[in-house]
Amino acid sequence: MHNQSMGLIRLSLYNADLTNANLAGADLSWALLEFAEFNDTDLKGANLMLTQAGGADFSGADLTGANFTHADIQSARFTGAKGVGSIIGLDSTLHRKTAWFD
Repeated sequence: MHNQSMGLIRLSLYNADLTNANLAGADLSWALLEFAEFNDTDLKGANLMLTQAGGADFSGADLTGANFTHADIQSARFTGAKGVGSIIGLDSTLHRKTAWFD
């Protein structure tokens, strides 16, 4: 995120349905992703640093190489997600113990 002449710009995808979207390599850092649906979404290599993803559903998503450094994943669902073992920064996420992994 860069300082713009009009101030900081922040992406809000609160409660958005992004099922089956191709967001591979997307920069979603600092985005508000609470309760968003990422079912079967391609998020390979996506930057989700510092996102607020509480209650988001990443079930079946491809998270290979995605960066979740310092993201808030309170009560987020990762059921059947691919590439969970390669997520960058998963150990630094907030509220990880409340997220659902299988």
